[in-house]
Amino acid sequence: MSKKAYIRKEDEKQKAAIAASELPDFAIHQVFQLLCPRDVVRASIVSKQWEREWHSVPVLDLDEEKHVGDYLHSIHHQNFIDYVTWSLKCRLKDKSPLNKFKLRTIRHVDYRLVDGWLSLALERNLKELYISTCKYSNCYGLSAPDNGNYCLSHKVLDAKFLTVLDLQFVRIDSHDSIRLPSLKSLSLKECYLRYFHLLSGCPSIEDLSINSCYGLSDVKVSSSTLKSLEIIMCFAMYDVKVEAMNLESFRLGGNQYNYRLRCNMVDFSSCGALRNLDIIFAELEEQWFEDFDSRYPAVERLILLKCRVLGHINLRSQHLRRFVFENQGYDSILRGRIDTPNLNYLGFWGSVTWPNTEVHIKAPNLSEATIVLNDTCTTPMFPFQKSCCIRNFLANFDNCGTLLTLCACDTKALIFPENMRRECSPPLTSLKHLKVITDIEEVYRYPKTNTIVKIADLMDSLRWMAPSLEFLSTKTKTSDGIFYEIRRAVDEVLGQRIFRSH
Repeated sequence: MSKKAYIRKEDEKQKAAIAASELPDFAIHQVFQLLCPRDVVRASIVSKQWEREWHSVPVLDLDEEKHVGDYLHSIHHQNFIDYVTWSLKCRLKDKSPLNKFKLRTIRHVDYRLVDGWLSLALERNLKELYISTCKYSNCYGLSAPDNGNYCLSHKVLDAKFLTVLDLQFVRIDSHDSIRLPSLKSLSLKECYLRYFHLLSGCPSIEDLSINSCYGLSDVKVSSSTLKSLEIIMCFAMYDVKVEAMNLESFRLGGNQYNYRLRCNMVDFSSCGALRNLDIIFAELEEQWFEDFDSRYPAVERLILLKCRVLGHINLRSQHLRRFVFENQGYDSILRGRIDTPNLNYLGFWGSVTWPNTEVHIKAPNLSEATIVLNDTCTTPMFPFQKSCCIRNFLANFDNCGTLLTLCACDTKALIFPENMRRECSPPLTSLKHLKVITDIEEVYRYPKTNTIVKIADLMDSLRWMAPSLEFLSTKTKTSDGIFYEIRRAVDEVLGQRIFRSH
């Protein structure tokens, strides 16, 4: 590099440093929010103003993965530990406020150090605390959260200014009384909870989430201020009793591998204000549906995902407006009656098979519906029987006012035989708007059966199925694309992402 070029480059650096030092405080705060912790430290040496502003930023996000990147050497881990200690001591020295503190470690840290860090953060009247410690695994690689995870300091459970507490891979086994008078949101994920009496000292709690936690047997949630509750995939959980008179949303579920929730183990009948109910990976008995309207008279949205019904569905509800049901099991029995006079949206995922499916839906105010037919059942059926079963099921949606979205993973399920078209009446005689998502384009040959399906045959069948159509939309997607398209559409209708990982 020539001498002139070097001088010019140094002048540019000096001008940039001067310009950066003249930025207003709020702009520096925005810059810090966009940088990872390691770069924030580097940026703080630009000027005394930048160093002072870094100490006054009310948010401290310390994530070891962001700090060290892909380097997992012990030296980098120790650098992160030193950086956390130094950051908190700087805050203590300057007496600057700290509203939010996030700590995430990916390697084991001495628990005395973590206790010290939390003590320093709490001295600054901390309002929001997020902790995710290194997940402990034994020599077989199996998680053992009751054996080696960080045990939460009692100082955290006695923080009077704390409003948000989010914990992951943490153990709570304190017998001491809990005093969190300002706490509004509590999230526990993959934690070990030996004693669940956390809400007794939380008079202001509004949101509670317990996800994939261990150690629970009998859970009693009692709160007059709780509005949102989530209990998902908790192991060794036998009985759940919820007493929350102002609860509005409840998300409940087991998991698909080794624990399926029995809804008769959960008692939340005293939640008279409940409006949104989501149940995942559960077994629902016939009695549960029959008592639904009397037990939960205010529920307006009911989401049942990956559920297995033990018996008939006899659901009657005056206030239910949105209902989504995903049938679990290819050969699951779906029989019964759904009487919902004010229902305006219905979503269905599952197999429609003969003789397992015989459901009658009475929803005179239905405006929009989404149907996904999983044609992968193992029940042997003749083509005419299969088509009759699908026809009878689709007839329930004839009065759908705005839009019916129909998706078949096997397009042949929507092509009705010629003899049926001559002998039977169409199922959707009054339907005006139909959207169909298929897995074929012009011509498709099914490799197993060597059957050829043409898009023209599908269109002829759709015109017979819904002779009064004014609007018909067709889309071509792969199998994965079909499910993504449908789930995204349902989430938009409901205004919430219901198909979260579970």
